[in-house]
Amino acid sequence: MSVTLAPVLVEYVGADPGGTPPPDLTTVPRGSDNFDLTFALAFAVDSGGGNFQPVWNRSLTPSLISQVNQSTGASFVASLAGANSPWQDPSDVDSWINNATSSLWNLIGTYKLAGIDIDYEHGVDSTFATAISQVINNLYGMGSLLVSIAPYRRTWPVYQEVVSNVGPDRLSINYQAYGDGLTDQQSYLALYAELAQFIASVPPANLNPPGGWYGLALGIDSSTTAPRGLQPPDIYSVLSSLKGNGIHGAFVWCAEYSAASGFPIESDIVNILSG
Repeated sequence: MSVTLAPVLVEYVGADPGGTPPPDLTTVPRGSDNFDLTFALAFAVDSGGGNFQPVWNRSLTPSLISQVNQSTGASFVASLAGANSPWQDPSDVDSWINNATSSLWNLIGTYKLAGIDIDYEHGVDSTFATAISQVINNLYGMGSLLVSIAPYRRTWPVYQEVVSNVGPDRLSINYQAYGDGLTDQQSYLALYAELAQFIASVPPANLNPPGGWYGLALGIDSSTTAPRGLQPPDIYSVLSSLKGNGIHGAFVWCAEYSAASGFPIESDIVNILSG
């Protein structure tokens, strides 16, 4: 399947970092009509047995999400787990898969979400890869949706199994390079070349952009007090170089941090990816 992807910015919101509530989401830069803005609600967690429940800020209600969608065209997805909710092997994998499929589909319907973002950061193993892959495939069988994964160095080997099981044409990869301890532009570019090489090895091979860059997104931590990873302007040089290779997206952690300074990183991302 050959698909040309529109530029996209994914903005994580709702985790109340440092006790900071979500900002006015209509003020987040989104670019032109052909630019996709997606908010990843942080987070939905497994309350037991695959029953996912939202723990994001309570102000992010179905009504508010509908209002933001109508006024800006932005989409919303539920981000699963996060750093504080490690994967725990279920006692009954098949039951977990069925419950997770049902609870996530209900969550998507209740909040009118476009899909899910999978952000398990600890405890992932082969059982995780098998179970999550089946849930993704089940959800795809129920309707059209967006699905992304958010690996970093320690979890990437297991998430590779998910990519192989589901297919790179059905996933966006919000790789958390800022969690890898990389200190310069060349390290970022070398990392993304390795990611693209793996993706290119997984069928289908006729993706657009070619060479394994399909679905990859660059992450930026927008904290002004304890930022992780490369920061502007160096990270912008990386994004420009990756755009030249075919990467179409970026994601930011998080809206609460960015709002304090007026979303400068988001504005610059939109300008780079739209240029």
